[in-house]
Amino acid sequence: MLTSENNFKNPNAGCNIWGEKRMDLAVYLRDNILNELSNDWFIENGTLLGAWRNGRFIAHDDDFDIGILINSDLEAVNIYRKIESLLMASKYKCRLVNSYACKIEVFDEKYGKYILAADKYKSSDFHYVTLDIQFYLKLNEKEDNYESLYFLHPTKRVIDKRKLVPTTEIRLENERFNAPNNVKEFLKQIYGSLDQTAKFNPETGFYE
Repeated sequence: MLTSENNFKNPNAGCNIWGEKRMDLAVYLRDNILNELSNDWFIENGTLLGAWRNGRFIAHDDDFDIGILINSDLEAVNIYRKIESLLMASKYKCRLVNSYACKIEVFDEKYGKYILAADKYKSSDFHYVTLDIQFYLKLNEKEDNYESLYFLHPTKRVIDKRKLVPTTEIRLENERFNAPNNVKEFLKQIYGSLDQTAKFNPETGFYE
């Protein structure tokens, strides 16, 4: 089934346990941080898949996923520094990750963390209450395409800008968040088949 089990990190980390705390974090970022940035952002990956299917979290999903568009690697660092500064007045913290992905993890350390067991994560730790801000880098000035900076995909995820912006809105657990311009087509480019009977192919990194 299309449940992202290929990326399942910990059986005790699902949104069926931590979803409420992750939503608190996401709402705080939406209302106080993300709209202070000039970059387009949207929910993505398992968070978006659940919202698109039925407006609910996927029970075993282990974080809250947001994508953000950038034009350079330096911009990613600048966004991190700004978010870090804006979070100083809150209970949340953040860190910049450059190992298996280029992303910002925003987390509540009060609820603890665990080690990602799979070798591909290089023994990184991960907080139970985490929101990932995953970067999408513009390929060049002449193309309106963005590449996901998640490095573990066997094949690159390159998304046409027209599927991303202007962003729309989608409802998740009775809250509204920015979403890609064409949610279904974006999800197909990330996951492959969206059929709930689809099986994950580790050689391609897509559901088929």
